[in-house]
Amino acid sequence: MPEITALTPSTRRKGRVHLYVDGRFMASVDAMTVALHGLKVGRIVQQGDLDELERDAVIARLVDRSLHFLSFRPRSEAELRTYLRRQEATTEQTAVVLEELRRQQLVDDAAFAQFWRDSRDRFSPRGEGALRAELRAKGVATEVVAEVMPDADEQDVLAMRAAERQVRTLRALAWPEFRARLVGYLLRRGFGFEVANRTARVLWGAVRGEAAEDGYEE
Repeated sequence: MPEITALTPSTRRKGRVHLYVDGRFMASVDAMTVALHGLKVGRIVQQGDLDELERDAVIARLVDRSLHFLSFRPRSEAELRTYLRRQEATTEQTAVVLEELRRQQLVDDAAFAQFWRDSRDRFSPRGEGALRAELRAKGVATEVVAEVMPDADEQDVLAMRAAERQVRTLRALAWPEFRARLVGYLLRRGFGFEVANRTARVLWGAVRGEAAEDGYEE
């Protein structure tokens, strides 16, 4: 009958234990698994026990890798599913891992969408169009994306912030070119035309102390 011949602490990963059965490495398990299963050297284990331990070890390894993946920044559920596929996790294993991450409140697309918008607002303001496209590309559901979209007033504030640095390089231009360059920049960042045009007029007045030239086409 299979027998546990060694339980040795991992030298690379704190809290992990290497399990050997009949002198052969079987799995790396956490200390909690050792305690819950009553693992000890000399214990005889049934094949069903080994299969269960191996399943638990695979799940634990996938959870650990997912936690490392999440350590860089929050992720959407779709991003995590893609990552787990790259780790060759089965559909069943992916479901178990995601359930554990939800239990730890580490997977929440609504929270992720708010994080993404807050990060953009702070470091690189985007208009509604760009934000919506970025979040949909991350696999966030349309209705969740809608909940974090900026309203009309917020769009104006964000456009103003996004345009601030550009204005420094455009202030010497005549109004038509100033407007064309700044509006084009804001459109590329996902702001609507009306917001971009309004922002250009406000900033023109601020940097040149004069109104936009009469008769210029809106």
